[in-house]
Amino acid sequence: MRLIVPGTAGLTRHPLLDFRIDRRFEERHGGLERRVPGKRLKQISKRPTYVDLPTHPVDVPAGFAPSPPVKLVLGGSVAEEPCPDCAAGKRDCDACGGSGTQDCPKRVKCAGCGGGADACWSCGGTRNRGSRKPPANARTQARTRTDWCRRCGAHDMACPQCFGRQTMTCRVCEGKGHRPCDACGGSKRVRHKPCAGTGFFTTFVEAVITHPVQSDQERVPTPAHLWWPTRRAGWRRESLSNATDKLPADLPDTLRTQVEPQLARAKREVARRATLHFLPVARVMVVGDQEWVYFAFPERPETGGTLKVVRRPAKQRVVRLAGIAATAVVIAVLVAWLAVRAVG
Repeated sequence: MRLIVPGTAGLTRHPLLDFRIDRRFEERHGGLERRVPGKRLKQISKRPTYVDLPTHPVDVPAGFAPSPPVKLVLGGSVAEEPCPDCAAGKRDCDACGGSGTQDCPKRVKCAGCGGGADACWSCGGTRNRGSRKPPANARTQARTRTDWCRRCGAHDMACPQCFGRQTMTCRVCEGKGHRPCDACGGSKRVRHKPCAGTGFFTTFVEAVITHPVQSDQERVPTPAHLWWPTRRAGWRRESLSNATDKLPADLPDTLRTQVEPQLARAKREVARRATLHFLPVARVMVVGDQEWVYFAFPERPETGGTLKVVRRPAKQRVVRLAGIAATAVVIAVLVAWLAVRAVG
C-alpha cells in the first residue's frame, strides 16, 4: 500500500526535549559588624576593602562550579579595643566565685559495699547484731571479710573497706569538706574564652559577596521503547549563553512554550549557560497494519542525515501477546499439577 494516498496512514508529532539552564547570581550583603578575639589589626587590614558596596567591582567566577564567597572590609572600620569583661585575659572563676575551692562531702558511700546492707552480714549497718541472715554463700565469701564489724562487733561479717560503717572518708578532700575547684584547679582565676585570653577584640564592618548557581530543566523524556534507537539520532543542539539569543526557527511550538519562559533574564543574574537538545519524532499508524506503530526521526548528519524508521508493536498487540503468555503459563502449571497427582 502506498502511504502517500490520503487516508492510508495517520501521523502525529511527538518531539523530544532536553533543555537545561544554569544561572549564576550575585548577592551582596554589607554592614555586617564583626568582633573577633585578639589583636588582629594587621591581619584584618590586609583584606580587600570597599567604600560603596553596590558599585564595588568583583570578578564573576568562571564556569558554574560552586565558588567561595568574597569577603570585604569597609575601609577605615578596623579597630582594636580592650575586652570589657576581663583583666589581661582572665577573670574570677564563676564555679568557685574566686575562692579557689568547692564544697566537698566529708564522707562518701563505701565503694566496696555501696553503702547498703552488705556493709555487714550480721547487722546490715543497723548496729543490731543478728538482725540479718548471712547469704547462703557466706562461708565461701568469708575470706573477703574482715574480722569484726565496727558497728555491731560481729566477727568475719563486715565489709573490709568500711568495716560496717557504710561510709568512708572522702579521698578527694581527706575529710576536710572542701576541695580545689574543678574549673580553675585552685588558681581562683580562669582564661576568658570570648577574647581567647588575649584581653582584646578586633572590630570591623564586613561585606560578603556570593555567586550562587541555580539550575533549571525542561524535558519531554524519551519513551522507554525509543531510548536505545534515539541515542544515536540527529538531535538538534543549541547553546544559548545570552538572554537575547533566539530559539531555533524550526523548534515546534509545543517545545517553544516550555523553553521561552526560562530564557527571561532573572534578577541579579550575572552569567548563564543554556543548552537545548530536541529531536523531531513522528508517530505513524498505517491503516492496513494495525499491529505495529512506526516512529520516524532524523539520523546524525555524519551518518548521512537520512530519516530513520523503527517499528514497535501496537498496544493491542502487546496486550494480546501478554494474554497468550499468561495462558501458556496457566496451562503449564495445570499440566504439572496433573502429572504430580498422577504419580502420587
